[in-house]
Amino acid sequence: MGLMGKHLRIGLSALALAALSPLALAATPGDNPRTDPVLRDCAGMPGPRVDIRDHQEGWVDVRFTVKADGSVADAVVAGAHAAAGERLTTALSVASRCQFTPGTLKGAPADTLNQTRRVFFQMDPPDKATDFELVKRFKDVRDYLEKGAFEKAADTLDRIEGQSSNLYEISQVLSRRAALAVRQGQPVLGLMYLRQVVPNADYMAADERQALLRLRLQLELDLGLPVDAARTAALIADLGRQNGDKPLLDRLAALEKTVAGNAAFGVQGRLPQQCPADLCAGGRVEWVYRPSNRTISLANIQGSLDKVTARCQGKTYEARAEAGVSWTIPASWGDCSVAVSGQPGSSFQLVDEKLPPA
Repeated sequence: MGLMGKHLRIGLSALALAALSPLALAATPGDNPRTDPVLRDCAGMPGPRVDIRDHQEGWVDVRFTVKADGSVADAVVAGAHAAAGERLTTALSVASRCQFTPGTLKGAPADTLNQTRRVFFQMDPPDKATDFELVKRFKDVRDYLEKGAFEKAADTLDRIEGQSSNLYEISQVLSRRAALAVRQGQPVLGLMYLRQVVPNADYMAADERQALLRLRLQLELDLGLPVDAARTAALIADLGRQNGDKPLLDRLAALEKTVAGNAAFGVQGRLPQQCPADLCAGGRVEWVYRPSNRTISLANIQGSLDKVTARCQGKTYEARAEAGVSWTIPASWGDCSVAVSGQPGSSFQLVDEKLPPA
């Protein structure tokens, strides 16, 4: 396809309802004195438009603070795909121009940290064409996965990714990398890929989106992630109406019962042995958890862990990751996600605990 008349269109999208962003937030409903900001306007969106020479679509995830006056501050790149250099700078500029109705703390406008938006770099008009040869190779990947020929599947995906230029093709590659990781016994890595691709829902067919959400729900149940699983289930419009849904619903109900019936429960965590650069920005390997309660601790550490990072609406907090130390998240910090970083392949147990009233 020629590039004559083609320009790059830059669009901004909220990451879908705590969808796949590692920075999405979670807490127990009713336990949070804060409300989230609401996007009002992004000046110059869509656009600005710039000439493009590489015919390559992509995105940048931007993390920032929404100030009490609704403006954006402290924007940083949280992740990117097919984007570097000028695109990173442009994405930060685009996100920084947005205006929000501010979040609140106990009813009063307040700064809200760790907000995340995805800035898409898209051809104008959108490039929806997919080369016939790529379609054939995607089918080859599916066949290799069914036959257990994982090395051939990985090699084929590498070749496809080198030829993929639009958001649809990139999303297809990432979804198949997720399936490959699961088949190879790496569910955490598979979930990381799905967290990347599901925010691209607008660039996929409806049935593809629902299939990916079901796979994501299955992995979150396998890994014992109650908040994530509940939120993913809420995104599946026809959950309960397809073959295979009943076991998912039964497992979700069992997990919710475990959480509700115990003051403390453990979740097995593991850092991926290998993490691609587009999943682990700056080489930092993280396992991300959204707590059901407000006190967490680590136990049974195998390998080497580095930090525990709580990214909350009201604060970002880091501490050394060590066993036998409990961290209680103040209610005033609002919703939080907790990231554990360290040496690839390390494993541990995270204890999610509800403390009795003081």
